[in-house]
Amino acid sequence: MIVIAGVGYSTNLNNGFSFRQERLIEANLQFGWDGLIFNQDCANAFPQLAGEHCNLSKRAEPTIALLGDSHSNALYPGLAQAADSNDDVVVNFARGGCTPFFDVSSFERGKTDYCADYTNRALEFSENHPSVRTIVLSSRGPLYITGKGYNEGYDWVLTSPDAPNAANFSEVFEAGMRKTFSRLSKSGKTIIFVIDVPEMGFNPRACVPARPWSITGKPKDPCAIPRSEYDLRNTAYRAIVEKVAASFPTVKVVDPSRILCDDEYCWAMRDGKLAYRDDDHLSVFGSSIVAQQIFSNVSHGVAAR
Repeated sequence: MIVIAGVGYSTNLNNGFSFRQERLIEANLQFGWDGLIFNQDCANAFPQLAGEHCNLSKRAEPTIALLGDSHSNALYPGLAQAADSNDDVVVNFARGGCTPFFDVSSFERGKTDYCADYTNRALEFSENHPSVRTIVLSSRGPLYITGKGYNEGYDWVLTSPDAPNAANFSEVFEAGMRKTFSRLSKSGKTIIFVIDVPEMGFNPRACVPARPWSITGKPKDPCAIPRSEYDLRNTAYRAIVEKVAASFPTVKVVDPSRILCDDEYCWAMRDGKLAYRDDDHLSVFGSSIVAQQIFSNVSHGVAAR
């Protein structure tokens, strides 16, 4: 009994056996975001677009432009890694809370819009810059069409001169998407729209024990939300995407739920690794698996102009 107690005390004192500690460290690294929000190479190359999220994967002319809000920025590390293997270069221009659509103002009620002008300039750069062959559009979806977060207290507003009499935010979102698809489709470049990743509504840290074999609490199990909750929140949003995309068959649509969800759950963890860094942003690992979906649609030829 004394030996067992001693082993238990030693294990507890040292935060568990070494192999379990290594897994814990690997899991916690997924919460890190250092150097992925903004890099100086991007700011130096494109000072006119060095906003909240500005990233350039190499000191070279970009071949892939990734645009949108912080959800597009969450895709950047995985897409940059995938691009590097093919000598592509990714640039990410994004601002939190901004849809990747022309002329759409997006802001929290009572605050000033900072999206429309910045997003217009990022889109114009992407459609006109000769080295860019592929444009990837990514942002939150249900937040913008409902004005409400998922277990978050947002009161979001969407407006556009293209939908002056819109009865709801869904009509503004649809008008912006339709205008953007129409305009970018004429550029001769590959256009990819990424359907928003499932929102978890909980902190994925709850899925990782504070230390291995901890007796102070159990990790969240399952590390997921019911698929039915995801479907309910996303029905109207996905209907808009499907409707608009049907009018633009050259636009490629990528659906991350195909790999992040099954029939019962949408998972914050896959293969023992965290796919999310918080309640709605992908981790580095999550970014890498979704990036594989995106990269299979990327154009590696010369854009037609």
